[in-house]
Amino acid sequence: MRKRLLTSLAVVFALIATAFASATPAQAAYGAEIPVTVQVSAYSQNVGMVTGWVQFDDGRTSFRYELSFCRESSFAAPTLEIHVNNALYRTIYHSGGGSMTPCRFAMGVAQTENYGSPVSSVQFIVIGSSFNQNVYRTHRSSNGSSYGKVINPYF
Repeated sequence: MRKRLLTSLAVVFALIATAFASATPAQAAYGAEIPVTVQVSAYSQNVGMVTGWVQFDDGRTSFRYELSFCRESSFAAPTLEIHVNNALYRTIYHSGGGSMTPCRFAMGVAQTENYGSPVSSVQFIVIGSSFNQNVYRTHRSSNGSSYGKVINPYF
């Protein structure tokens, strides 16, 4: 009788331990790398560019990216705006950088963003400038379009 009771208690404790061990939350997995290339031009010249990839997690609340942010012929250092769900989320300022593929004045940008709520899309917008005929102008890669927008495949 005592042996049966100890065996039953051991089985109950094993079941409880298994339940607690499997109760830890699962980590979200990231999907495939989605290529991103965004170019801004002015007066038949390339002003700035971003190229790389973005990934979304299957939990739909975070994303990560790895980009080469290039200053080409921009008069002032270009900026990169990252829009999440059509709203500005982060601005990255080109710091000069060094030589890396695909351009001479490139800056590597790699980040994991935990947005905290569902991410339906991410848009990368490059803003550069020109100084043509004594007039300073800024130029955006998007100009109000969806150029540079990546839709979350898990959404």
